[in-house]
Amino acid sequence: KTEKEELLYSSESESIKECIEEAVKIGVTLGRADLRDANLIEADLTGANLSGANLTGANLTEACLTNVNLSGANLTVSNLIEAGLAEVNLTDANLTEANLTEAYLHASNLTGANLSGANLGGANLTDTNLTGVNLTDTNLTGTKLFWANLSGANLTGANLTEANLIEANLTGVNLTDADLTGAKLFWANLGGANLTGANLSRVDLKKAIDLNPQDAEAYYNRGLAYDELSNDNQAIKDYDKAIELDPQLAIAYYKRGHAYSLIACFKRGPDLLDNYNQAIKDYTKVIELDSQLAIAYYRRGSDYHALGNRNQAIEDYNKAIELRLQWPMAYFHRGKAHETLGNYNQAIRDYSKMIEMTQNNTLHAYNDRGRVYLKLGNHNQAVIDFNKAIGLNPQDALAYYKRGSAYTELDNFNKAIEDHSKAIDYDPGFMEPYNRRGKAHEALGDYNQAVRNYNKVIEMNQDYTFCAYNERAGAYLKLGNHNQAIEDYNKAIELNPKSDIAYVRRGIVYDELGNHNQAIIDFNKAIELDPQYAVAYLGRGDVYYYKLGNHNRAIEDYNKAIELDPQLVSEIPCLMTPDNC
Repeated sequence: KTEKEELLYSSESESIKECIEEAVKIGVTLGRADLRDANLIEADLTGANLSGANLTGANLTEACLTNVNLSGANLTVSNLIEAGLAEVNLTDANLTEANLTEAYLHASNLTGANLSGANLGGANLTDTNLTGVNLTDTNLTGTKLFWANLSGANLTGANLTEANLIEANLTGVNLTDADLTGAKLFWANLGGANLTGANLSRVDLKKAIDLNPQDAEAYYNRGLAYDELSNDNQAIKDYDKAIELDPQLAIAYYKRGHAYSLIACFKRGPDLLDNYNQAIKDYTKVIELDSQLAIAYYRRGSDYHALGNRNQAIEDYNKAIELRLQWPMAYFHRGKAHETLGNYNQAIRDYSKMIEMTQNNTLHAYNDRGRVYLKLGNHNQAVIDFNKAIGLNPQDALAYYKRGSAYTELDNFNKAIEDHSKAIDYDPGFMEPYNRRGKAHEALGDYNQAVRNYNKVIEMNQDYTFCAYNERAGAYLKLGNHNQAIEDYNKAIELNPKSDIAYVRRGIVYDELGNHNQAIIDFNKAIELDPQYAVAYLGRGDVYYYKLGNHNRAIEDYNKAIELDPQLVSEIPCLMTPDNC
């Protein structure tokens, strides 16, 4: 045995699936392996070499087979429902009667494969090489085959109802007795194809063989094909042409608007604002043409939301819900808009409605409703929602982080530390839990551990370091390390020269170090930045009163502090409040 095989033989894997996954990870070649009837549901076999393997009757439902070599493999009667087979080599593979319903085979090589009797309903075979493939009696209902190369393939008796064959190469294909009802054949190459006995209901071969440049639907359908491949810019060009040819084609405006939205959402263009505005213009045109189309209101609302126009977004979400009551995502996004506007009770109602409507897809709704409960100070209810979210996904770092924050508000700092640690375990790059965990350690008096967490935040994220320097300075101060605290406040002020709180905190440290004049300078700066900052007047008054003996200036500052925040009266020396002495 090779060293890798020895490692595999000593494996403690408890199932075929685990064993095979481990073999792939350590690089063991699985060519000609006997995997008949193996249960490989959701297995991750990315990059595996399974050439010549016997997978007869194997269950590969939702397995990840990206870039796997299956040349010559026997997959007779195997189950590949929703499997990921992108860029897979299936040359000469035997897939007789295999179930490939909704499998993803984009850009795979199936040259010479035998797929007779296979079920490929809804599968994605975009840009796939199917040269000379045997697809006799195969179910290809609704299958995506645009840009696929099917030259010389045998599709005798195949079911291609509603299949998408836009720009597919069908040169020399045998389509005898095939059912092409409603199939999209725009710009497909059918040179030399055998269509004897084929069912061509609702198929316009003139579009497929000899493009009519004045056909709006043809451009629209090619735009859809580009949409499928996320080529939004090319899709927009085709939708432009479709609209030019048929200005009343509402669906073309809708799809073009959606393409603009996607470009803006995923920041794939330089002019994000223009893209959102163009999308809104298109959705508005759709609504003019068909005022009952709920999805157009929903999409327009989403783009208004993205642009910060929450009130307009809510109006559109309202209309979408009015037209289509059972629409969970409209409630969810309306809830988000209300939350951003501070309408927390309405946000909770919307998140609750989504939870009520879709019990199987409520993770985000529980997380978001929990966050709103946090904002309302209902920390116990927030914990309940985050518990639900974690129950739905025990590896959801965000839910642990949020629950940890709720526990902090409930003064349950040990639980908070536990949750923030879990969040970090599941997402080591998640920076906020380190900061929150640092605060929890600080609350428990473990200042050294707090410093270590703040160090991690500073190391991880330069954009967030202002807060981390401020927090770490406070921890250093509690450790009696005043000089290090000053250094951190200096750094915080360097990063944000307009932070009044950083000046106040540094002023307090200077005062404790006996540098009273520098303390006064810092309090002055804080007041200059925010003349309504009561604590800055209180701090400066304390320096004047206790350290510099200037009682008149102290009284002026104390009066101002009480005027701005009457609750600070308890912090004022007795000479100001004789009744409280």
